Amino acid sequence: MRDDLPSYRDLVEEPADSLRARLAVSPQEAARWVEAAALNGSKSAILNWGQMLLDGHGVARDADAAFRWFRIAAQ
Repeated sequence: MRDDLPSYRDLVEEPADSLRARLAVSPQEAARWVEAAALNGSKSAILNWGQMLLDGHGVARDADAAFRWFRIAAQ
C-alpha cells in the first residue's frame, strides 16, 4: 500500500462521524480514504473507488483502472 494513504488501523479506528467529516473536506481527501479502504478489501469502497476513477472525482479520470476495480468487485 502507498505510504500516503491511511493505514488499516486508521480506517477501522476512525469514528463514523469523524470519517464522514474527513470525506466531506475535499474530493481529494475522500479519494485517499476510499482508495485505502478499497485496497484493504472493503466491498463498498471497491465499488466507490471504481466509480471515482471512472468519473474523475478527486482523482485523475482512469477508465481502465475503474473497470479493473469493477471486475474485482464482481468477483
